[in-house]
Amino acid sequence: MSEILFDAATLQYPGNPRPTINNLDLKVNDGELIAVVGPSGSGKSTTLRMVAGLEALTSGEIYIGGTPASSLPPSKRDVAMVFQSYALYPHMTVADNMAFALKMQKVPKEERDARVKEASRLLELDQYLDRLPKALSGGQRQRVAMGRAIVRKPKVFLMDEPLSNLDAKLRVSTRTQISQLQRDLGTTMLYVTHDQVEAMTMADRIAVLEGGNMQQVGSPEELYLHPANVFVATFIGSPSMNLLNATIDNNSFLVGSQRLAMPALEKQPSSSSVIVGIRPEDVELASQADADILGEVRFVENFGSDKFVHVFVDSFGTDKTFLARIPNTERFDVGSPIALRVNYDKLHVFDGQTEERLVR
Repeated sequence: MSEILFDAATLQYPGNPRPTINNLDLKVNDGELIAVVGPSGSGKSTTLRMVAGLEALTSGEIYIGGTPASSLPPSKRDVAMVFQSYALYPHMTVADNMAFALKMQKVPKEERDARVKEASRLLELDQYLDRLPKALSGGQRQRVAMGRAIVRKPKVFLMDEPLSNLDAKLRVSTRTQISQLQRDLGTTMLYVTHDQVEAMTMADRIAVLEGGNMQQVGSPEELYLHPANVFVATFIGSPSMNLLNATIDNNSFLVGSQRLAMPALEKQPSSSSVIVGIRPEDVELASQADADILGEVRFVENFGSDKFVHVFVDSFGTDKTFLARIPNTERFDVGSPIALRVNYDKLHVFDGQTEERLVR
């Protein structure tokens, strides 16, 4: 069993007014891939370093495979970490780089060779085993770094933004390889990334951090369809959700001078002030008579299958810019009028004060 359990894990550096990681409770199940996402400075990499033993807890505990780990040195935790930088030894071949940790552990040569051969097969590195790192592409070097972790057969893989140095096309193919590899090996993986697309496509569950505090943990679908608060709503999803400041008036939402229908609320807001969230794909073109939103096209981004249409909505008051995702078959001219109908079944509503979710 190789689950990871954070039990009120807290890290506060001396002199800092608040914790870098605050009272973190999270369970990573055996064989699960959890992606930790959040903006820069949210504590993503620090969370990995706490598991690896590179940062000491201020309070709380981390359990690895059911064993309290905070008092164990890094070498005794049986975790393998892959960093953003490849950190390969330039004078060693691929095979020697992958086998180096095993050599330091005095693993017999025959077993070292067998493990390197198995890992190279999984990572499609057989033809590169005799090459030096300088003769490899960025993607190949990253696979060598992963191979170096795999040969150790650890309980837990910790990955700290391993694809950040790769170009866009290579990131897509490599993230597929990592996902497939994790499933083949069945190893628990904690994967840190700033790229929410990586997290959505790779992870069994996603943990969203902000300011050292856990905002929400759930499947990609849960976070996308039911964000717990405004922060998660804007962080998950590309392009970001439209947020409109509104007040509740006669069982409808008043956004500026525009009225929108109000769904049933699961919780009562702390005041009449709410934030209405509409994802760009949750609107469709309509006639002026049937429209919920009337505006003017200001800018069009063509993404091939879709167009992202930036709409100026004068009736919205302070929130005058609205983004709509429209099929590429439609044609728009800058300055032309546009009428949109809202899918109210997918409306998101948040408390204007606490920014917590109010609808199911």
